[in-house]
Amino acid sequence: MKIQPVAEVAFNVVASDGSFDRDLRLGVGPEGSIETGPSTTGSITDMTAEQSPPEAPGTSFRAWIASTGALLRDIQEISSSPVTRSWPIYVRTGTTGADSILRWYAPDVNALVMQLDTSTGVPHSATIADLATGETWELTGDVWGEIYLADNRSYNFDVVLTPSAGETFVDGNLIAGWNLVSVPGIGDLSNLDAMSNSAFVWNGQYQGVGFLTQAEVPAVTAGVFINSNGGAYGLNVDVDSSSIRDVTAYLNAGWNLIGAPSNVDSGSGLPVSNVTSQFNNQAAVFAYDPSSRSYTLANELVAGNGYWVYNDTGTQVDVQLTQPRHLGPDGSSLFHPAQMAAAPALSSLDWSLPVTLAAEDGSLRTVQLGLSSDASVGYDRLDVPMPPPPPVRAYSQLYVAVDDAVGRLTRSVQAMERSGTEWVMNARIDGSSGVIEWQRPSVPEHWRLTMQAGGRRVDMAERQSLALTGGTHDLRVTLTWIAPTATRLMPNYPNPFNPETWIPFELTQAADVTVRVYGQDGAVVRTLELGYRAEGYYTGIGDAAYWDGRNESGEQVASGVYLYELQAGEYRAIRRMVILK
Repeated sequence: MKIQPVAEVAFNVVASDGSFDRDLRLGVGPEGSIETGPSTTGSITDMTAEQSPPEAPGTSFRAWIASTGALLRDIQEISSSPVTRSWPIYVRTGTTGADSILRWYAPDVNALVMQLDTSTGVPHSATIADLATGETWELTGDVWGEIYLADNRSYNFDVVLTPSAGETFVDGNLIAGWNLVSVPGIGDLSNLDAMSNSAFVWNGQYQGVGFLTQAEVPAVTAGVFINSNGGAYGLNVDVDSSSIRDVTAYLNAGWNLIGAPSNVDSGSGLPVSNVTSQFNNQAAVFAYDPSSRSYTLANELVAGNGYWVYNDTGTQVDVQLTQPRHLGPDGSSLFHPAQMAAAPALSSLDWSLPVTLAAEDGSLRTVQLGLSSDASVGYDRLDVPMPPPPPVRAYSQLYVAVDDAVGRLTRSVQAMERSGTEWVMNARIDGSSGVIEWQRPSVPEHWRLTMQAGGRRVDMAERQSLALTGGTHDLRVTLTWIAPTATRLMPNYPNPFNPETWIPFELTQAADVTVRVYGQDGAVVRTLELGYRAEGYYTGIGDAAYWDGRNESGEQVASGVYLYELQAGEYRAIRRMVILK
């Protein structure tokens, strides 16, 4: 009589050159003793066990299940009690010149898991882990699963079927007004729906949701704006299902609303770097503060909250939202260790200035204006995009408009241009009035920063606020360079000096510039050809004329009084300096 297990899965180990091909079969079967004849009884494990045969001489490949000896087949007794089941699998590879494979048919795993789910009444997950590296693969699915094996290696895998802890209670608090939330598991959302006056999800634009269900708000991957009268809520959800421990979020080009995975047994959220590292944008994930109704860059995804993500790659990006308890020490997912996490950090700027809109209701909206030599026209990665406003009419806004798909920036960085650098801001004031405020800017020397609102223009270094009426306003902040009023030769420094000095000057127009040093007898001691210089200020150590106190032959000159002359186009001027040794 042939004893059939209830369900089993074959793990096939095959060498790339075809020299080795073996199935390792594991599964579950009937519980208790099985009678197969008048005098033959035994457990499903005993009756189906197949010992691994000795390998042929010269064969370096080997694969077996480590149970009661080295087995090719190990079937465990099924039970109505949910317990964790594991099968250690050992593989030793030889030399084939290419990767060999350990593979399994995922639908067979689905059937095995379903059998355990039915017998115990508890959902199960199925994984296989490389115990040396911690890398973990989900066994369930719709197609073949594969793990590539390197030559001349020993592997220790662990196949684990784990029962779910069942439903986990998660709770949260809604304020009176708009909240951005998500659900970290699978369950009934009735309690949350009962607290919702209206709700919106995002699909390139806001879409209203009639009833909050998992069909409308998928677990983990979706965020939803909920308008509520406020209060606490509680949900019983499954956070242990294999389909919820490591979830793929598909980020379309542009803005996306996502949720956060469960932080059960971890106490912390998912690092934002696990999302941003997939498209290398350090300023892409934003949290919503319901109290101030404003956005901030997020450092982690906290269970129960929703988040905006801006994908500026122009194409879909897939990211893994893995529960923090399934992250490795380096922050990467144990299910996807190739997705290394890099800590998000904003690039430093050469200069910056926060500008804030203070509205009547006490809300503050802040944008940051910045300068960097690395900035380009329009939106680039130095800028920080601004998420869409919440789905509410009464909302004050302040942002920098940009001619790009992102449209709105909360940080706008540009290159400093002598022809002028301009930021166009849009202020929308919900109420009768508001105030634009800023700190006294540390403007670079010879530059002027102004703000224009309607017919008014103010010097931002002289005053630090501007009152506005309710409604929408276009504000133009301009950084302009102030050209010298005259070409002139200035006193050298230091003076007296030994042995070197700098000779500053200013030009009102571009010219070829030469500085000559004369002795007391009027003879030329040294000629400094500075070449063509644009209009501007040449007063600092880095751009003033430099004399090292040597003559044309490279010899140090004696102490005494010397004259220096600047020639710039038609302009000539002479001053005196002293070498004192």
